[in-house]
Amino acid sequence: MKLKKIVCIYIPHIFTEAEYHKTPHKRPIIISSGYYEKSIILDIDPSLERYSFTKGKYLHSLTNIINEKKVDICPIDYDYMDTVKQKIIIFLDNFSPVVETEGYSRYYIDLTGTQSLFGRTIDAVTKIIKRLKEKYAFSAQAGIGRNLLIATTASVLAGKNGVYEIVPLSERLFIQQLPLSLIPLFPASIKRLLSMDYNITKVSDLFKLSKDEIRPIAKAHTKTLYNLSRGISRDFLIYEPNKKELKVEIIPEAESNDDSIRKKVSDTLFETSLELYKRQLIPGIIHLSITYHDSYQLKYRIKIRNSFIRNQNGLYNTVEPYLTKALKRRTHIKIISFRLVEFRKTARQLWLFPGFSDNNNLSDAITSIKKRYGKKLIGYGG
Repeated sequence: MKLKKIVCIYIPHIFTEAEYHKTPHKRPIIISSGYYEKSIILDIDPSLERYSFTKGKYLHSLTNIINEKKVDICPIDYDYMDTVKQKIIIFLDNFSPVVETEGYSRYYIDLTGTQSLFGRTIDAVTKIIKRLKEKYAFSAQAGIGRNLLIATTASVLAGKNGVYEIVPLSERLFIQQLPLSLIPLFPASIKRLLSMDYNITKVSDLFKLSKDEIRPIAKAHTKTLYNLSRGISRDFLIYEPNKKELKVEIIPEAESNDDSIRKKVSDTLFETSLELYKRQLIPGIIHLSITYHDSYQLKYRIKIRNSFIRNQNGLYNTVEPYLTKALKRRTHIKIISFRLVEFRKTARQLWLFPGFSDNNNLSDAITSIKKRYGKKLIGYGG
């Protein structure tokens, strides 16, 4: 079994860096949830960290510095941040088939088994950090471990533009020596309670306690705290299928015959396949709707095989039997509508081949091997 290589890429000041990229400022900036006194501070320019205020506090704690006009207060622009987040995900898609996110500042990728593609994991992640700085002006840091907890914690300790890898042999020692204050993604109120009321300041202090002993202290967070003390965490990433859809409509000309309609559909679906190929996406379902001039409609829900995009006519071949059935009705077709849904990422090995012609050659080769040696000997990655 391959050793898991989960990577957490952490951009601690993504809000301020994104704002500087969008709008130049002469003074340091503070990103807040609004302009009101009880608005929350979301991010602070690193040059302001010498002051006592921190993220999570109310804006009114900055009254003096605001009155002296030493900073610019910038309310968060979530629409812009959603665009930034999507750009980062698309960039990271080049390295991992699954990108999981935690808010706007943490991005998880799985580089397990990619050494032949990208080299050593720590070198590949160093390049990613460097590219994020060059391409988007983000100062990121990263942690590598066998699960999300180890990777996330390592990313906090990595430092600006740094990469920190924790190997399995040393991870228990690493986790147990950590102060609770450095553990990310865990409520600060519980950390304060453990420190002030129970004198528990390090993870090793928790290791002495059973789950039943932790429960009265942590209550709803019992499982999280117990797993934390033992270094237990999820070692796989969750991919949420893209719920967006792609719509394509074809309006045949009045004098169109069956052959011209087939050609129009074939050409349109080829262009669609090419676009999906570029995005490295495979739709799971096609909803085909055919409307005739007498308002009669045919509707089909067609499941798409994994291999459709490996051939330039894959989409057309999928819908061709249904199109043939529709053309048998001797009434002129008014609109042919395709709705593609349930998109997912395809196997990364396929994208090592640069174009459709190579994929056709690959498909032909696999077909020949199956015919000669049996269907179970070789197949496509899914």
